Amino acid sequence: MVDLIDLDEKMKMKKKVIIIGGGPAGYQAAVSCSKAGMETTLIERNQLGGTCVNDGCVPTKTYLEAIKAKQYLESMGINLKLDPLTLRRACESKISQLGFGAEYVLRKMGVKILWTSASLVGEKKVKTAEGELLTCDVLIAATGSEPVVPKDIHCANLFAVTQLLELRELPATISIIGAGVLGVELAVILSALDVKVTLVEKEARILPGWDPDISRALAAYLTKNGIEIETGTEKADFNNAVFCTGHRPLLPKVTAENIDLQNTDWIYIIGDATGKCMAADAAMEEGSQVASRILYQNEREEVKTAKCIFTPFQAASAGDLYREGLRESYYGTDQHAAAMVSNMEGGFVKAVMDEQSHVLKGFHIAGAQAAEMIQIGQIAVAQEMKAEDFVRLVFPHPTMGEMLKEAVKLLCD
Repeated sequence: MVDLIDLDEKMKMKKKVIIIGGGPAGYQAAVSCSKAGMETTLIERNQLGGTCVNDGCVPTKTYLEAIKAKQYLESMGINLKLDPLTLRRACESKISQLGFGAEYVLRKMGVKILWTSASLVGEKKVKTAEGELLTCDVLIAATGSEPVVPKDIHCANLFAVTQLLELRELPATISIIGAGVLGVELAVILSALDVKVTLVEKEARILPGWDPDISRALAAYLTKNGIEIETGTEKADFNNAVFCTGHRPLLPKVTAENIDLQNTDWIYIIGDATGKCMAADAAMEEGSQVASRILYQNEREEVKTAKCIFTPFQAASAGDLYREGLRESYYGTDQHAAAMVSNMEGGFVKAVMDEQSHVLKGFHIAGAQAAEMIQIGQIAVAQEMKAEDFVRLVFPHPTMGEMLKEAVKLLCD
């Protein structure tokens, strides 16, 4: 690992590295390169943290944590109302704290931060918006992604998610175009803020690509909370709509001729900019790996992550979906003590194993704390743990983790 390189070796391999983009991938790249003894410059045109901290994970999860508390109290007979302005201020406070903390860490590590935009103007040459010319041995492009605006939509008021949540007054009704993770989470947020929501998805079910039982469970939860769902539709006419139709990679601006960003040995593209797994956890891992790739010319390692939905009734998935040659179990969690305490009905855990070897291949969870539970399953899958070994684990009681064990027990019967 990079951290184990001794100081003399570090100095021998000292390189000048420029990183464009200060999101999860760029931040971790700056940390790993600085630790490896490289002269590291990070260029960021807005704020550290990228989409995750400033527009995505942190703001939406702040809203959803408040909504989870509201729904739990309502299940106990205590009614309360959420104030959008107060929630927005809470988001801004958390974003500010995280950005300040990231900057503090980088400066303490000796990373030079330039608050500007930049373009690639020649062989190992970068120019800032102010005209400063910088040279490097290695360029790391961690330039993130941008939302895909749907085509052929006729809409009086079409919003991006960030635009919508910044409004002083939310519309009374709105359609959400796209029922992936963001669309589902946003539907819950807006509904809790007293907006009448219609979730529109062109595929046959919400959360296409997820386990079908998870799609059904989340659809039931959304419907229970007053959210209308339209699937299998190419609907294109809306009054108010917000689009959640995915992201596309952003790459650095190149003004020099004969530089192929994708096939140049001194350029490393990481995070969302690769167009592969567009998730903050994958981006951070790629950033952490990049220093060893630079020093030892290692190949890019595939990053395997779990998928999570952070609505109060959560969902999470790691590893393989059921297919031929695999065995699948289904454990309904409603009668488990920990699930009952959460007042979150309709949850389940599905475990998947190889029929021949009994190696665990996947876990799919719906219900309270699914995003925390999936980490246990993720480790079991990554370590190729056998079902017989997993059921020997003893989990604290009453906890959600016990339910993974119950699901695996069913595979062993």
